[in-house]
Amino acid sequence: MWFRPQGKELLLAVTIKPFLSYKRENAAAVGQLRETLKTYGAGGWKDTEDLRLGDRTEEAIRRAIREETGGLIWWGTQFVLGSRFVNAVEIPTAFLRKSAEPLYPIVPLFIGLRPGRDADRQTIKHALRDYGDALLDCNGLVRRRNETNEEFCRRVARRYVRDAVKALAARSGSDSPTITVTVRALSEPTGADDLTFDWRALINPGSWSLAPSALELVTDALATARDAFQGVSASPHL
Repeated sequence: MWFRPQGKELLLAVTIKPFLSYKRENAAAVGQLRETLKTYGAGGWKDTEDLRLGDRTEEAIRRAIREETGGLIWWGTQFVLGSRFVNAVEIPTAFLRKSAEPLYPIVPLFIGLRPGRDADRQTIKHALRDYGDALLDCNGLVRRRNETNEEFCRRVARRYVRDAVKALAARSGSDSPTITVTVRALSEPTGADDLTFDWRALINPGSWSLAPSALELVTDALATARDAFQGVSASPHL
């Protein structure tokens, strides 16, 4: 597998960036997930951050799911089950895309819900109607008891990046796939690469250096990417 450095700036859709499907009551927790995914190279499309001024909301959301993102992460709480917009627009659009692109990942996250518990399964099926069984059939993650949101977000980011790299390799159809990687610490990401490590939030603005508290996070992000690359190639090349 080869990693091609990118010198030319192109404004393209991020290959693996997930659309973040959630209810506004969970905005803070999902915001932390987005920041973690950015650090780990995946990024995340969140309406309050990425919806352009003047866009018609429903049309823009459908376009983001169909064309501007590479997966969907569903932040599953009791709040989101009551969202008409998520249930009637976001989830159906995602499954429509998945029917055309089987490798398109739909990742359910369960927070306060247990997909193995009959009562919760029935609640999810009732809320999502035609798509309840399909969502429950997608492999997801359950937030553990006593697991902080920060810990859960890091676990989600590790798993999402690992699986996304596998999907990129599978889509290429090559024994030596090319995956483009870039690191951004000072400038806005262009979205031209498969993985973009966006570390702008981790830079100390006074010294323009990596904040000491961020070192562990960056190390884990790089280790996750290394393991993902080694999982699809015995001898990755830079």
